[in-house]
Amino acid sequence: MGSPAPPQTKEQLVKIGRKGFTPGAYTLDLSVIQDVPMTVNGQPSTFGDVYCKLRDSKIKAVDSFLRDTYTTEEGEIRLDGEIGQWPLRATMRELAAVLRQGIDPIT
Repeated sequence: MGSPAPPQTKEQLVKIGRKGFTPGAYTLDLSVIQDVPMTVNGQPSTFGDVYCKLRDSKIKAVDSFLRDTYTTEEGEIRLDGEIGQWPLRATMRELAAVLRQGIDPIT
């Protein structure tokens, strides 16, 4: 008789769902949206550039009432844009909230 067949292994993906997070490190991969165009202080930019500016500057205050304006040690960062960009701006607000807690979710 020949050698036994190797055991069948099936890769298990970790699903995040109703059970919540398990202990360990989590990171975000924003590579899909890093090059999406955004307008910052009236100038063309990208989602990735805006994130890096916020990450590298200490955010002192956030005003998201009429516009998404971040007051940092480096100055004011104001996100301008069309109404269709509200999901990106909302994502940036969430990332900024995490950054203000001293957490970099990307690294």
